[in-house]
Amino acid sequence: MKYFILSCFAFLLVSCSNIPAPSIMSPELSRNVTLGAYGDNPSTYTNILKKYLIKELNNHKETKIEFINEPQRFSVDHLGDTYSGYRVCLSINEKKDGYYRGWRNHFFIINNDEVTLHLYDSGLLTIPFEYCITRNFSKTMLVQNIPETFESEKLDKEKINNAQSIDDMDSSKPSLAYVDPQYQANSLGNKFIHCVLDNKEMTFVFNESNNTFYQFEFNDKKFFEPIFTEVLIAAKNSDVTIDINRVSGSIEMVSKMSKNNGKCDILDKTRF
Repeated sequence: MKYFILSCFAFLLVSCSNIPAPSIMSPELSRNVTLGAYGDNPSTYTNILKKYLIKELNNHKETKIEFINEPQRFSVDHLGDTYSGYRVCLSINEKKDGYYRGWRNHFFIINNDEVTLHLYDSGLLTIPFEYCITRNFSKTMLVQNIPETFESEKLDKEKINNAQSIDDMDSSKPSLAYVDPQYQANSLGNKFIHCVLDNKEMTFVFNESNNTFYQFEFNDKKFFEPIFTEVLIAAKNSDVTIDINRVSGSIEMVSKMSKNNGKCDILDKTRF
C-alpha cells in the first residue's frame, strides 16, 4: 500500500536516503487561511476517494472502509507546508497475506477534486481525534448514565461485519457526521450580530456548533457558508462575501456590484 506517510522503515530511510521521515508530532491546525484557499465543495467526494484508493491500495477489492465524517473545510500545517481544503476521514481495514491488518483511521484533504494530503495514525504520526469528528454535544452523557446493555457491543460487531467495500462508496451517507436539519434548526446556542454599514442596519445569526450563519430580515433568512476562527467570521454565498473581525467589530461586505464597510456588535442573546 503506497501511502503518503511511511511508517515501518521511516527511521531507516532517513539514515539511508533523502526521503524524510514523517513528523513524530501531530500536524497543527492552521488559522491564517483565506476562504478561496479551500477550493470548491467536493460534492463527488466519494468518487474522488474511491479512485484515489483504487490507485493506492494493493488489494482494494477486499479492503473494507467506513466513512467517519462528511467533507468540512479544514486547514492544517504539516512538515512545513499548509494544506487547505475539505477534510474527510475513513476507517480502513486492508487485507494482506490472507488476513485483515486491523482498522486504521485515515485523514484526507481534498482541494478542487484532488486528494492533496493523506495521513494515517502510524505510531510515528498521531492524528488528533478532533481532526475527524465535529463533536455533537447533544450526544454527550455522564459516565453514570451509560446504559447497562449490550447494545454497543452488538453495534460494534455489526459495524465490522457489514463494513462497506470500496465499491459501495458511491451511495454512502456517514451517520456520525449527519445532523438532522430539524434538530439543527431548533438547536440552542445562537449568537447575534448587529451591524451598521453605510447607515444601514443588518442583523446576522450564527451558531458555531452547527456551523450555521444567516442574515435575518423580517421573516426571511439568507444563508451563507461560514468559517469560524478565533478572530474572524468569514461567510459567503453565490452573491456576497462577508468578513467580520471579532476583536475590532469591523465588517466588510463585498458583492459583484459594491464593497461596504461598517461596525458590528456580537451578542449572546437578543436585547428583549
